[in-house]
Amino acid sequence: MMSRFEKYFEPFINIVCLAVIAGGIITSVYMNFVGRSLWFDEAALAYSLSTRDLFEIASRGLDYVQAAPIGWLYIEKFFTLIFGNTDFVLRVPSILYYVGTLVIMYLFSSDILDMDLPLLPVAFTASMPVILQYSNMFKPYMADCFFALLLLYVYYGIRDDEVESGMRAVIMGLFFGGVIWFSNPACFVIGGILAACGIFSLINRDWKRFSCAVISGVIVAISFIFYYFYWLVKIDEGMSGFWADWKFPIIIRSMDDVTQFYLMGATLMQPFYRMKWVVAAVVTAAFIFCIYWKAEKMLSIYFAFMLAVFASSIGMFPVNKRMWLFMYPLMVVIVFYVGHKAWDYCDLRDLDVLSKVLVVLMAFTCVLNGGIRYYIHSDNVWWPRYEVKGEYEYLCKMLKPNDRVYVFSAAAPMFLYYNNYETDIISPRDDSIKVPSEVTVYVGDEPLGAAFDCKEDMDFILEGGDCYIVMSDTYNDPAASQVLWDTTAEYGTMEQIYFEHDTPLYHFIKNK
Repeated sequence: MMSRFEKYFEPFINIVCLAVIAGGIITSVYMNFVGRSLWFDEAALAYSLSTRDLFEIASRGLDYVQAAPIGWLYIEKFFTLIFGNTDFVLRVPSILYYVGTLVIMYLFSSDILDMDLPLLPVAFTASMPVILQYSNMFKPYMADCFFALLLLYVYYGIRDDEVESGMRAVIMGLFFGGVIWFSNPACFVIGGILAACGIFSLINRDWKRFSCAVISGVIVAISFIFYYFYWLVKIDEGMSGFWADWKFPIIIRSMDDVTQFYLMGATLMQPFYRMKWVVAAVVTAAFIFCIYWKAEKMLSIYFAFMLAVFASSIGMFPVNKRMWLFMYPLMVVIVFYVGHKAWDYCDLRDLDVLSKVLVVLMAFTCVLNGGIRYYIHSDNVWWPRYEVKGEYEYLCKMLKPNDRVYVFSAAAPMFLYYNNYETDIISPRDDSIKVPSEVTVYVGDEPLGAAFDCKEDMDFILEGGDCYIVMSDTYNDPAASQVLWDTTAEYGTMEQIYFEHDTPLYHFIKNK
C-alpha cells in the first residue's frame, strides 16, 4: 500500500514549483508597473522603431549601433501600432515571451524528455535573476529563449512516423528558415539539431533520415542567405568593434588563451551566482553521460553551444550574458534532465529515500533562486544612472519660459524618447506633463571629453545666463565629460538639482 508520504510527495513538489512559477510571472508583470525609464540600449533601439513607419523599418540599419532580428522588430511595431508607443507597451512582448518560454519548457520537459517532474526546470528558470531581468526589457533576448525551446519542441515533437519523411524535411526546413528571421541565435540551435540528426543518422546508417536533414539544411541555408543580404549586412560595423575582445579563443596556443577562455566561460556562468560552479560541473559532466546514453536531444543542445562558441571565436557572436540568454534555459534543461536520470537510477537500485532527497534538493534550488525575492522590491527594479524618465519629468516641473536645456549625448536616446523625438523644444510624450513655451533645447551627439570637438556644445551652454544639463551614466567619466566640468568651473557654477537613482540633473549658472 502506498504510504501517505508517497501519496503526497509528488503533488507537494508540483505545488511548490507552481508557486515559484506564478511568483515569477507576477514579479515580471510587477516590474513593468514600477515605471522605470528605458535605459540606453532600450531607448537606442526604440529610436529606430519609433521614428520609422512600418515600411521603413528595414530600409537601413538601426541607429545608435543597435541590432535586432527583423521579424522581432515587426512584431514590436505592430504591437505599438495597436496599443500605443509607451515604455510599458514596448516591454510587454518580452513578458509574453517569458511566459511562452516557461510553457514551452514544460512541454519539452514533459512530452519530449519524459521527465517525471517537468515543473522543476520551469520553476528554476522562472526564478532566475537574469531571466526575470530581461523578461521586462525592450530587447530581443527573451524572444531568443522562447524560439530556442520552440525549435527543439517542434522538431522532436513531430515524430518520423507521423509525417512522410520528405514532407517532414520540407516542413522542418521552412519552419527553421522562418524562425531565423525572428531570432539570431536560432541559427545555433538549428545547426545543433541538424548536426545531431546527421551524426546519429550516419551512426545508425539511416540514410533516409540523413537525407531529410540535408534537405532541411538546404532550405535553412537559402533562407539565411536571403536574410543576410536583406537585413544582416545593414548592421553597423561599430558593434563588432565594440565587442572585439569578448570572444572565446577556439584554438588554445598560450596561457593567455587559457585565461581568456576561462574569463569568457566565467562571464557566461555568472548569472547562476552561488551555483555557477555546480551548474558548470554538471553541464560539463553531463556531456559525457549524454554521449553514453546516446541522448540525441541533449546533444543537439551541446552542438548548439559549440556553434555559438565557434561564432564567438571568429568575432561573429560576442560573449555577453544578455546576447547568450537563450543558453540559460537550455542549460537548466540539461541540469534537470541529468537530475531526473539520477533519480531514475536511484529508484532502480531501491534507494528510494535518496531519490526523494535529490528531488527535494532540486525543488529547494528553485525556491532559493534569488530572482523573485530581488525584483519584487521596486528599489531593485530601477536602473541606477539611467533613470532619465524621472529626470525628464523633474526638469519639466522646473522649467520657466525662455529656459535653455542641454542634453548630454549619453542621455540623448532616453531624453528623445520621452521628449517625443523633438530636438529643439520640450515636447513631452506624456500629455499630462505641461511645460512652458519657448524653451530652447540642444541635444549633444558626442561625449564632452578631450578627444572630441566640444566647441559647439560648450558655446550653447555658455551663451546664456544659465542652462539645465541633462546627464546620465557617464556624467563622472573624465573621458566623456571632463571638458564640461573644466569649462563650467571656469565660467560659472554647476548645481546638482536632481540625483534620483544616481541619475543627475544640473543647473549651470554663468558668472556675471
